[in-house]
Amino acid sequence: MHIPVFLNENKVLEIPSSDLIKFKRFCELNGYQLKWKDSLQGIKIESALPQKMININLSDHGQKKEEMYMKKELTRLLNGDVLFVSNQHHEKKTADLTLVLEGRVNPYTSTPTVTILYTVDLKPHFKKHLDAFRIQNNFKRAADKNTSLLIVQLNIPKALEDSDQSFYRRLAISLASGIMDYFLDKKNSSHAFPVEVLKMFTGNHQNNQVSIAPKESSRLPKRVPGTREQLIDMYLDYTIYPSSEEEMYIIKGDIVIKNSGNTDVNNPLVCLKVDPVDTISIGGQILPPDIAETMGVHTSKGISGWKFMYEDWFERAKERGEYWISPISDFTITSGEQLKISDVQFIVKKPSQQNMARIKSFLITSEQNQKFPSQNSITISF
Repeated sequence: MHIPVFLNENKVLEIPSSDLIKFKRFCELNGYQLKWKDSLQGIKIESALPQKMININLSDHGQKKEEMYMKKELTRLLNGDVLFVSNQHHEKKTADLTLVLEGRVNPYTSTPTVTILYTVDLKPHFKKHLDAFRIQNNFKRAADKNTSLLIVQLNIPKALEDSDQSFYRRLAISLASGIMDYFLDKKNSSHAFPVEVLKMFTGNHQNNQVSIAPKESSRLPKRVPGTREQLIDMYLDYTIYPSSEEEMYIIKGDIVIKNSGNTDVNNPLVCLKVDPVDTISIGGQILPPDIAETMGVHTSKGISGWKFMYEDWFERAKERGEYWISPISDFTITSGEQLKISDVQFIVKKPSQQNMARIKSFLITSEQNQKFPSQNSITISF
């Protein structure tokens, strides 16, 4: 049995009923939800951010070009994810977030700073993005607790006023990322991906029927009641940050691993496969093997953390495009348990021979030598 799937009232594909739960989970992990529609006799894909509204106001003392540029950039970055309403005061009560932009030129400073006044608990959603872009910031709690209010005060050096727009662009990306984090956190969802990404399911498939089961699934034994089976769900939870350098991106995130089988998994191995190999480097908290025991986190259960598997890990990666990582100490993922390989970082530069860079991952169980690919990958087009 195949179930039709609709996007914007248009039928885009049919999914085998055996793949419905996998597809539903994929959409939910990426900020979308599925709803059954009796009128269509199928399921409809909808955003996890329906009818979210932002009211953007400019300062009362005039519409400076910095404020106008910031408003334009925020509208462009968030278009399609939220609805922007006019800056009439009577609409503040209906908006999910009110954002006030205030730009001030200060001839006595050489470093641009941002001071943010906030009401509800907005600080953690915005500060991490401002810090990632190295934007000096201060946060102050505002008195009004009846609305979700964010007042962004820009303290701009005179020298920056007429220069390029790099600072304002980085600030706009930081604010837009914080807004998405705030709304999606309230929905208990992960970051949303563009609707256009769903087009990857709508290619020229025979009979317009698509199976999203992992390619390796044919190698796995069918589940038999009462048998012990290893089953791993893995995905990359990440954020992409444009660098201050042109044609370079910084990717920060976690590798999330869940043991969905009914038996324990001991000492799994993870492979991060990059293409092209010469323009993607990996960093974060994954340690070289020669310093893993001294630099790892020492706990009562041993040394926690992850390390590169081989002494010549860097040479192997440059040759094959594969970074193999393993636990520093022996450990077990029990059935139903979920863990993260936290704070993994990639630096991606524009390739010279192609216009795309891609990062994939998969996990190998050490005992049964089964391969489980990640549910998503990272792709950057230049």
